[in-house]
Amino acid sequence: MTIIEKTNKLEKWAIIFGGTGSFGLATAKQLVKDNFNLVLVYRERKNSLSQLEEELLFLRNCTKIIEYNLNANLTENKETIIKSLIEEYNLKDKISFVLHAIADGNLNPMFNTETQNSLKYEDFLHTIETMGLSLYDWTKRLFENGLLSKKTSIVGLTSEGTHRFLQDYAAVASAKAVMESNIKYIAVEMCKYGIRANLINAGITDTKALRAFPKYAEFIDKAKQRNPYGRLTTAEDVAKVIAFLAKEESEWINGTVITVDGGEQLISFY
Repeated sequence: MTIIEKTNKLEKWAIIFGGTGSFGLATAKQLVKDNFNLVLVYRERKNSLSQLEEELLFLRNCTKIIEYNLNANLTENKETIIKSLIEEYNLKDKISFVLHAIADGNLNPMFNTETQNSLKYEDFLHTIETMGLSLYDWTKRLFENGLLSKKTSIVGLTSEGTHRFLQDYAAVASAKAVMESNIKYIAVEMCKYGIRANLINAGITDTKALRAFPKYAEFIDKAKQRNPYGRLTTAEDVAKVIAFLAKEESEWINGTVITVDGGEQLISFY
């Protein structure tokens, strides 16, 4: 974990889980424009981290930044991060924006095929825990440890896979469905504390997680043909909307799913 000191009079803090992923990094770049300090939680090996050094250096030169290169879904790491934010960095009541952008799930068909093994029961459990329940668990931990401010905005990422068939996406779709259900309850139960919660349903975006799809190239081509703009959604398209949800101007948006796709999901995928 590292911290780079910069002057920031406003002392607004955002925490991004999945901070080096496509959506996390793009959102971080947007937030520094609005004078946010950043807590980035990510999991990168040495080789992949070196490839991100230029972008991380840009952020470090813009604002205060605290970094944790840890698996955010392990209980011991959650406890380490919470304790550090309180005792080392004194961030009680200072975090006003939370983005959950963790991608850690299993992509396989539900049933065996000639070329692919099927998902196991344990694969569903893992994916639902890491991508479906993680946002709730982190919200609960941050709130109960007094780290959230009185006007915190919480944002997670869902997808159209919760209501439309996407090949090999059953476990992730289940996780996203859990998150969509949870966000409604978080929004209602937390609004009395001034905390709001929403989800972004992004269009097809060329991310590292998407490249794990068995038929990635075919999937990308179909998505471009499908989108009325003739291109994929970019992480920057999505980050602009996420950054708006971090502003007080968005405080009356609560408990909803916002689609950011250029109209892509208005058109059938097949």
